[in-house]
Amino acid sequence: MQKVGKIAFALVTGVIGLLYITRAVNYTVIDNLHLVIHEAGHLLLTFCGEFIYILGGSLMQLAVPITFIVYFYRRRDRYAMGFALIWLGLSAINLSYYIADARAKILPLLGGEGSIHDWEYLLSKLHLLSADAFLGGLTFIVGAAVVITGVVIMIRDGLSRTTEMV
Repeated sequence: MQKVGKIAFALVTGVIGLLYITRAVNYTVIDNLHLVIHEAGHLLLTFCGEFIYILGGSLMQLAVPITFIVYFYRRRDRYAMGFALIWLGLSAINLSYYIADARAKILPLLGGEGSIHDWEYLLSKLHLLSADAFLGGLTFIVGAAVVITGVVIMIRDGLSRTTEMV
C-alpha cells in the first residue's frame, strides 16, 4: 500500500475506533465477528471444566487478535500489528459491556432467556459480582487505549519510509 493509502486507511480505522470509544455506535458487523469467535471459544473448551468452558468465549475473543499481533510483530510488520491491536481493543470494548452487564443481565444472550450469562457466572464464582461495573469500565478503558495505540502505530508506520520495525 502506498503511503497516502496507508495513512487514509489508518484514519478511517481510527474513526471507527473513535465511534466505538465514544459509544456513537452500538452493534456492528465487527461485533458479529466477535460473537462468532466468542462462541467458538466455548466449543473449543467444552471439555476443560465448567469455569474454563464459560470463560473460553471471552478468552478466545481476545486470543485470536493477540495471535495476529504476535504474528505481525514477529514479521516486523508494524502496520498490520497496529491493525490487529485495534481489533483487540474493539474486542475488549465489546467484552466490557458484557462484563458490566453481569448483575443487570439486560443484554440479549444468544441462547435466549434462561441462558447462562458468562460474566454473571464467572464473577459470582470469583466473588466479584459486585465489581461488574468497575471491571467492565476498566476493560473499556484498556480497550480504548489499545485502539488508540493501534491507530498511532498505523499512522506512524504510514508516515515512515520503511514498514519494518526498528
